[in-house]
Amino acid sequence: AVAKPGEPPLALPLEQFGAIRVPWVRTAWCALFGVEVATLFEALKDPTNAQFVFVSDSTVPLKNFSYVHKELMQVAPQSSKVCLAEPARFALAKTEMMKQESLRKCFFRDFLRGINPRALKHHQWLTLTRRHAAAVVVHAEDALNIYEDAWLQAAPDLDIGEGCSDEAVPVIALLASLTSKGQSSGNTWTDLTRLGVEQ
Repeated sequence: AVAKPGEPPLALPLEQFGAIRVPWVRTAWCALFGVEVATLFEALKDPTNAQFVFVSDSTVPLKNFSYVHKELMQVAPQSSKVCLAEPARFALAKTEMMKQESLRKCFFRDFLRGINPRALKHHQWLTLTRRHAAAVVVHAEDALNIYEDAWLQAAPDLDIGEGCSDEAVPVIALLASLTSKGQSSGNTWTDLTRLGVEQ
């Protein structure tokens, strides 16, 4: 809800839990990375924020808050967590889909890494440490360019590219952070381990 001109702004949903306003960012279906960066930028202003969690709009927590907090803040506070998609076995999305359908398997497949091994598709829900959240913000533009190049070439049988920005660019940005410092091993998996990214 929006306040009328001259009236004080309405309370934010979840304000009692510390919700903050994030400036408006243009988004579209499958183009949510910009709002992720804006959200991280605002959340990083609070020095007490240590872990940053992105979930999908239809996510329902299956673990209680104390369990999640313990896992993020006590068990593995220095690692980010991401669920990578299986690599596609076929270059064409329709062929891949038919194969997975015939096997009654999930069709969430990664067509990007076949184009660029540093462009990995992952589920949109992920957790980032403070250090990784800052790296995503700093390397957002470079990572988005890497993603776009792979996206335009991946699954050429589709009229639009395969995959959404929020399902790849955060991890691309983390890998770009190592490359920019001259610390990349050249091996994606070694670099993810070095960074402290768990799958």
